[in-house]
Amino acid sequence: MLIKITNQCHMMCAHCMEDAKPNGQMMSFATFKRAVEFGDSLGARCYIISGGEPTENEEMYDMLSWFDKTMRGKAFFAITSNGMWLKDKKQLEMVKRTINLGSYHSMQVYTNRQWYHEYDYVIGHREEYESYRGVKVCTDPIYMEDLGRARTSEEAQREVEKNPYSMSCLNSTLAARQLRRGYFAKLLEERGQLCKPSIDVSGGVHMSESSLCPSVGNVDCNTQLQIWEHMKRFVPCLGCKNAKKFIESKDPKKIMAKKIIF
Repeated sequence: MLIKITNQCHMMCAHCMEDAKPNGQMMSFATFKRAVEFGDSLGARCYIISGGEPTENEEMYDMLSWFDKTMRGKAFFAITSNGMWLKDKKQLEMVKRTINLGSYHSMQVYTNRQWYHEYDYVIGHREEYESYRGVKVCTDPIYMEDLGRARTSEEAQREVEKNPYSMSCLNSTLAARQLRRGYFAKLLEERGQLCKPSIDVSGGVHMSESSLCPSVGNVDCNTQLQIWEHMKRFVPCLGCKNAKKFIESKDPKKIMAKKIIF
């Protein structure tokens, strides 16, 4: 399950720098606790801590220290980061403390030459990053979604066309329709789908990895059961190009999926 403890943008490419400026919004400690508790009700054993850039949240260590005390032996957490904590002494010290927690699994420092303006810095310090416990620099391709700034960028739209997958809410929607609540996250994790549902910085729950997709509830405002009922009744909005691929597909598995969802 994905928990976004900041809303700051990872993608700092030249054409979207103006839009990528952070507005300072951070997930509160109280919302984080409720997010983890909700994940636990779904059977989550892996929590991906992300954002934005999670190390920008000054409470990250306190949140994950609480997680360690509450969930150790039952679940673990991993972190996704753009790696800029290596430049900031305060953030670096927080990362060092965090990776020593018992429930810590790993940190992925992701960078990409096309979309991240700090690519050269990260690659140039790769050995230093990977000297820390569980930290791995990753440069895998981005499977761009037809969301947000990507819709107004010709370059990003070309990348959207290369995405071979259907909309990212598909498998979580199918799972919610067919599983009992306590098995939902467990089954997705067994299939390598660790980022759904996602919980945004304000506590909103989404069936995809994107906070721009429709919300099925909020951990601060709704009960766990209410959110689960909304998840079971969720119908994809079909507002992205990958949804169009799904709707038009003649693949037998996709046809069966459409019958289940619609």
